Amino acid sequence: MRPYLLALFSILSLLSYSQQCPSDIFYRQSLKNNRTLFIKDSITTVQYKQYIRTGSSQRMHGVKYTLPVVFHVMHNYGTPAGTNENLSDAVIINALSYLNAFYRGIICNGDTTSPDTEIQFCLAQSNTNGQQSSGITRHATNLTDMKMCCDDATMKQITKDQPDVYPPDKYINIWVVNSICPDCIPLCDVAGYATLPSAGPGSTDGIVIEANTLTSCEGVKTLVHEMGHYLGLLHPFQNGCANGDCLTDGDGVCDTPPVDDFSIYNYDCTAPGGGTKNSCRTDVNFSDTNNPFTVEQLDLQQNFMDYSPATCKNSFTQGQIDRMIFYLTNTRNYLLSSGGCNPPIDSSVSNIDDTANIISPPPSCPVSYRANLIRGRKVVCAGDVVTYSTFFICNTPNTWKLSGDGALLSSSNTSIRVSFKNAGTAAITLSVHNICNTEFTDTLFVTINPVPGISLPEKQVIVCPDEVPVLHPVSAGDYFKVVNQGSASWANYKNTGTLSLPFQATDSCYFIHPYFNNNFCTVTDSFCIKVLCTDEVEVPTAFTPNGDNLNDILKPVYYKHLHYIVQLQQFSIYNRWGVLVFMSSDIEKGWNGIQNGIKMNSGTYVWTLDYLVNNKLKKKKGTVILIR
Repeated sequence: MRPYLLALFSILSLLSYSQQCPSDIFYRQSLKNNRTLFIKDSITTVQYKQYIRTGSSQRMHGVKYTLPVVFHVMHNYGTPAGTNENLSDAVIINALSYLNAFYRGIICNGDTTSPDTEIQFCLAQSNTNGQQSSGITRHATNLTDMKMCCDDATMKQITKDQPDVYPPDKYINIWVVNSICPDCIPLCDVAGYATLPSAGPGSTDGIVIEANTLTSCEGVKTLVHEMGHYLGLLHPFQNGCANGDCLTDGDGVCDTPPVDDFSIYNYDCTAPGGGTKNSCRTDVNFSDTNNPFTVEQLDLQQNFMDYSPATCKNSFTQGQIDRMIFYLTNTRNYLLSSGGCNPPIDSSVSNIDDTANIISPPPSCPVSYRANLIRGRKVVCAGDVVTYSTFFICNTPNTWKLSGDGALLSSSNTSIRVSFKNAGTAAITLSVHNICNTEFTDTLFVTINPVPGISLPEKQVIVCPDEVPVLHPVSAGDYFKVVNQGSASWANYKNTGTLSLPFQATDSCYFIHPYFNNNFCTVTDSFCIKVLCTDEVEVPTAFTPNGDNLNDILKPVYYKHLHYIVQLQQFSIYNRWGVLVFMSSDIEKGWNGIQNGIKMNSGTYVWTLDYLVNNKLKKKKGTVILIR
């Protein structure tokens, strides 16, 4: 069996037998080359530290988050399904069951060795068009033996017809390939790699995995590892033995002891004395209040994020789970309202044409077969993209006509793809010619229902336990579904103009889903009521005032909280000589990097912050990097 998560090597690293994970390289290069991503990652780091320090990682046992995944099987031309890299559906379904078991803390022999992550994964049951899905797509390509340095984007582009159906802000896309070579060396020793949360959701966001790792329980640990990267985990040997601040140094997780880069290949958990190595003597740091260690620790060769042999791996730490939950509920929170795990829209409301009435015509396509030329949905929601099709191809070309509240995206002889942006009606007409060139038509009238909304000022409201925020829906008479992530059950509420609900569970997001009485048009971009008591105000560590409208303004970052009223007294910024370059008493007003009409140079600046929380004065100070 190949070593778990194989590596990129240079000639030097071959001599020293040092190994690097491609996910690390992607992460570091992205931060180096993309200033916007660097700022986003810096702000997220501040938020992560605040999340851990305010005790937001209190947990409960049970499935709390279910995320939709789609496997894109990239296979050689002519390879039948179920052979070689073109894995059968059964193998993929079995691999997913192993993945789910590992994330519940259950390993191959059935033992429970790890805390429950509360995260599970489902094969997507529907796509964004509301159509049924198996969660598995197949694509013939000559890139299934890929060179990751140059083939990554090209290989993923092969699924270019999928983004509208499985966009990365709704689904976890997993590309299954035969082999992965790192280009820069002659060894094809990479078993998988993933993009980290700060890079998503982009067109290449997701996981690439070798097919042979999905064929056994032990092999699926590669996918467990890469899913950990996708959800924000780094290697425990990240940055070696540095351990000054356990929420920033190393892997950013306090209960994983630091591991030295050059010791990670010496593990053999089956050999005498295996797993008794402590490669760093920096485990204990009494000046770091978040560091739990009072004595030196052994390296975690049993950790899923290490490079030890697959048979050694059996667990995540609680700190790693808390980090994954943070990134899932913050940076990747778009996955929580995907709906991809839900079955397709119910056709019982006469939403789909009765395909049983479609009659295959004889070659001449006589007029007697005019009925039911068009297949597709009669009732849609504003924002839907729907494909309508026909089997009637007698004399090319068939012609399509669209009128009303719809926009034509594409058409072919057999289908038409339509976007419905606004509520109203639309008419789709198909014209067919028989061999005598006689034209006959069929028109399908489409009703476009409005999507319900909720008139709330913020995307997320922060409340303390037992507070009762009042929600103002768009109209009385609609129903609402409210779900607490800590519960598998849904509660239905009839709207009478306002909706008042108590919120008690900590570290939870209550999703508000308004929907019409016919239960057809549902909201997928839900509103979140987050239960979190915090009055902290933070300042980002860097910003880029370059005029691109991304991170151009430096200002304090805080949770707009119903319980805590934050008032800024003074936010001041000084250059390295102590000269005041900016001052404001408006918490919504920040610095654009300009003083007296002159753009300030890149560099480090000092800030001070005085603010009131419920009329109680707080003071902070720190530094920020201006990047141009």
